[in-house]
Amino acid sequence: MKKFFRTFFQVLFFTSVLVVLLGGAAFFTYRALQGFFHGSVVPVPDFKFKPLSYALEHKPEGLDLQILERRESREWDRDIILEQKPLPGTRVKKGRKIFLVLSLGSLRKEIPELRGLSLRKAGLQLRQNYLRVGNIAYLPSLEKAAGQVLSQDPLPGLPVEEGFPVHLLVSALDPSDKRVPELRGQNFSQVSEEMQRRQIEIKSVSKGYLPEFQDQVVIEQKPLPGMAFGEERFVELVVNTFPEEGESVKTSETGERVQRVEIRTPVGLSSKKLSVELIDESGRRLIHQKMHPPDTLFYLDVTYDGQAFLELSIDGLFYRRIELNEVGYGSD
Repeated sequence: MKKFFRTFFQVLFFTSVLVVLLGGAAFFTYRALQGFFHGSVVPVPDFKFKPLSYALEHKPEGLDLQILERRESREWDRDIILEQKPLPGTRVKKGRKIFLVLSLGSLRKEIPELRGLSLRKAGLQLRQNYLRVGNIAYLPSLEKAAGQVLSQDPLPGLPVEEGFPVHLLVSALDPSDKRVPELRGQNFSQVSEEMQRRQIEIKSVSKGYLPEFQDQVVIEQKPLPGMAFGEERFVELVVNTFPEEGESVKTSETGERVQRVEIRTPVGLSSKKLSVELIDESGRRLIHQKMHPPDTLFYLDVTYDGQAFLELSIDGLFYRRIELNEVGYGSD
């Protein structure tokens, strides 16, 4: 009887050990097959609004990056990641691709400086900048050789779309002082001296503001260059006047104004995305969106129409509201 029970327990013990071993082998075989067929799972990092170089340096092992599209963006520099798929935080298998949409930056072109060039060289430079020659007018000149560009419209430095026409005023052979000279882009004090020397009256001077030009530079004139004077020889000028912080200046006859606004980002430990929306009589629009370090002061030139205010948000959360002056510095 004792021998029977001893044999029974030995068989039971070895059977239990065998079951445990077989169960462990089955479990590890299942995990191995799961890893083989499904791979390891990793979270997708947040690459939005970061440079492509950052994504290449910080991508997890086993994930690949692929550029899906490039888009023009006036808010973000070239090779900044605008969108990604899968979204940040998504858990995916190793070997998966992260598709990226990158910024091309702005495709707008700047008008080159053409004054002083020959008509042929001016046309060549425009073509090299993907722009074209517009209308050509001729003006007799005592100082410039025939065929030289005396004036251009638009002026140098203004951003325009590809293929935009640039109109030229070119010196002619027959010298004459019966047409309006080009005054835009010149310092107002020099223009005053030149008008006095040529006995041309400056009938009016008003203030305006274009951030592309230096302070005290003529940015508009009437009559336009190349037009013939009437019985009275006079010009009306608009002079670029930089607004100081909190003050506004009219930008054009449409009633738009520009105000320089001081903005300081909140104190913190890391850079945040600051978004600035303008609300005025023309509606609501995003005018600024960039990453800024904490506790940073910068100035923003805001062009607006009528009563207006700014709404600032940090990483999508409302931060503060700034009211703009409807009438201020440089008002009529």
